[in-house]
Amino acid sequence: MAKNPKYRHLYKLMKELRKEFPADLPIKLFRKKLTGFFGYTTKGKKYYSIYIDSRLNEDFATYILIHEILHCLSWDSQQIDHGIEWGKSYSRVYKFYEKRYLE
Repeated sequence: MAKNPKYRHLYKLMKELRKEFPADLPIKLFRKKLTGFFGYTTKGKKYYSIYIDSRLNEDFATYILIHEILHCLSWDSQQIDHGIEWGKSYSRVYKFYEKRYLE
């Protein structure tokens, strides 16, 4: 998917998060209309794919992006989607986000 200027903030945030919190594989971001989900992540052989509903506003999409990146960071370390490792990652990533964007 070509980078849509409308989602510039998300691409910038994702680039910063990938640099600060590298996953075991590259991460690609896709915006499209989703049914039944605000976002989800899949793991392929060469990269993670994060899908975020294109109808979400920028603020909501930002929180979904953070949530989905956490799945990339904790994918192989646990059997539960939102287990202990996911929670620890959430704490680290959200603190970074708060300092960078909300202060």
